Amino acid sequence: MLISMTDQKLESLLTRLCKQCGTTFSEARRPGAPRTLCDECQVYRRRRGSYRVTCPCGKEFTADATPGVARRYCSENHKRRYNQIIKLYGLELGAYLQMERQQGGRCAVCGQEQTMTLYIDHDHATGAVRGLLCSGCNFGLGHFGDSPERLELAAAYIRRAASVVGAGKSVGG
Repeated sequence: MLISMTDQKLESLLTRLCKQCGTTFSEARRPGAPRTLCDECQVYRRRRGSYRVTCPCGKEFTADATPGVARRYCSENHKRRYNQIIKLYGLELGAYLQMERQQGGRCAVCGQEQTMTLYIDHDHATGAVRGLLCSGCNFGLGHFGDSPERLELAAAYIRRAASVVGAGKSVGG
């Protein structure tokens, strides 16, 4: 019995996605086990013993072509950080990076652009992720126990103290 397939179906069965560069390539001329790299990445890997990879942070780097070892991160710090995000907060890496893009790389509280890693702010009672904060805002919220009332009292204290000091009086007296 002969099974007929349209050219489109056959092409879709023979088209693969390169795990390094993300381009599609045809598997049609290669019998045997399916490949995971396109021709260009395969040649690069053979010649160099390495290949180009893009870390989730956006930095491109060269990874050694060690059999059985797939390096996805540009540094051990990034590997630990991204694994921590998933483990501690149940937040997938894509969701974290999308949140970072939505905030424009800025702290959700003070709005300052950050060159360092933004911290994941979450509700300690529910575990729900609220946003990404700079270290100062993140630690500040933590020290105030995530209490809006305590934060409002602190803000009122600072305003009172500023007006007293501005009048030439001591804060304590």
